[in-house]
Amino acid sequence: MPALPEGPIGAETPLTRMGATLHGMEAELIYLSSSPLYHAAPLRWAMAAQQLGGTVIVMERFDAEGYVAADRAASRHPCHVRADAFCADAEAAPGGVRAP
Repeated sequence: MPALPEGPIGAETPLTRMGATLHGMEAELIYLSSSPLYHAAPLRWAMAAQQLGGTVIVMERFDAEGYVAADRAASRHPCHVRADAFCADAEAAPGGVRAP
């Protein structure tokens, strides 16, 4: 079992560093999670977004049209910088629904 991180709560971690550096995650981020948080990757990315001060929106269940509508609504938010989501390509395409 891996060791727990040491240091104060809120200290930078490799995941928050990667999110900030590679994905531009910051306090103004609105992170849209379409995947269930009982899976490790969606949970960790949502936690990293929150740790960096961002807002996390978690969909109750995946719905392609709802996902596209939520992403569009988030992009109109006044402090919105970018919306990110953790989902598989196949997840975003049922019924031919695609974001523009």
